[in-house]
Amino acid sequence: QHLLGKIEIFALLVGTLCHDADHPGLNNSFQTKAHTKVASLHKKSILENHHLLHGYYALSNPECNIIKNLTSEQRDMFMLYVRDLILATDLALHGIILRNMRERKKIYFQTISETSPNTG
Repeated sequence: QHLLGKIEIFALLVGTLCHDADHPGLNNSFQTKAHTKVASLHKKSILENHHLLHGYYALSNPECNIIKNLTSEQRDMFMLYVRDLILATDLALHGIILRNMRERKKIYFQTISETSPNTG
């Protein structure tokens, strides 16, 4: 059994390539304090949203459209995965994501221990 499907793996690869697309070299805090053009476009996760839009823009170009052969449903899922992956790179969200992952891990292992046959 695979933990990730083909679309998820594909989204991971593309998200990795796009996660810092057109990075200006200065962090979200600077963007906000300097009232940059990028900051005026996004209220939260300023640079991450900027990177995401640049990734989407690249994929919209015919010569870069590596998702053109996906079904509509696959494309929608792919775009959601890429969005979530890139937005998750905002370090301001790190603590929230980490707590969420720990909770999911706890629930996962509780479920496994409850459903596994007792061998002892």
